[in-house]
Amino acid sequence: MISDSAKPNVIDVDEASFPVEVVEYSQKHPVVVDFWAAWCGPCKTLGPLLEGLAADYGGAFRLAKVDVDSNPRLAQYFRAQSIPMVVALWKGQFVDQFVGALPAQDVKRWIDALIQHAGVSVPEAEAEAVPQDEASAEAHWRAALEENAKDGEALLELGTLLLTRGDDVEARAVLDRISAKMDQYNAAQSVLAMRDLLEHVKEAGGEAAARQALADDPQDLVARFVVAVADGVATRYVASLTALVDLAGWSTPEDLRNKARKAAGVIFNAAGRSDPEVEDLRRKLARLLF
Repeated sequence: MISDSAKPNVIDVDEASFPVEVVEYSQKHPVVVDFWAAWCGPCKTLGPLLEGLAADYGGAFRLAKVDVDSNPRLAQYFRAQSIPMVVALWKGQFVDQFVGALPAQDVKRWIDALIQHAGVSVPEAEAEAVPQDEASAEAHWRAALEENAKDGEALLELGTLLLTRGDDVEARAVLDRISAKMDQYNAAQSVLAMRDLLEHVKEAGGEAAARQALADDPQDLVARFVVAVADGVATRYVASLTALVDLAGWSTPEDLRNKARKAAGVIFNAAGRSDPEVEDLRRKLARLLF
């Protein structure tokens, strides 16, 4: 029986449908067969993980689920004596298998190897649009963490948002959940380093006060520094670094010049190396310093 439309790449198969839905289907698409049972505890962990990967991979492989109690001949044919047992088929042939509820990263690597073996490309998922207003963006990232508490992108974005609006304690708690194994770890550490820069904004009476002071007097270097720091914390990196690099020049009083150089270093780390404008500013600062 084919699963509901919410899981188009996941099907339940039995002994009658297996030849068509698995063997024949595998002539053109890799198939992952999950042997499970309702009484099997580890199956309840592995099953949803496999279904999630089937959704994430967008049809690059089909997940076929076999209840061993209802299909004993299939279980016997594949020697599924211990479950969960997962088997990969490609062009009607056995490719690989594993037994037990492996960690998520190991299961993903196993599936990646199958995809590579079959020479199949994984469709790129369409990114869900992130709301622009603060309240909706916060709700968006919190919802993402409800689904996956280890979503590194959601942790980084939510932590940055909280930090920007001054919720320092929760921001640190959220960002500290990004482990060194996650791709977002270095960015999170940079954001945490920017937390200290917020003290300059607070000491100046807040971002709004600094912007008003700069509007009243465009030559107010302290106000310009505070606004630049606020822009950096809010990930407006180009605006922030343009001002900080200018303030890092020798014409700026020494104390403020040193603060600007230190702040620029923190924000450059947070900005990464992908933006050409940021890279131009990085080179400009290097020329000033060396």
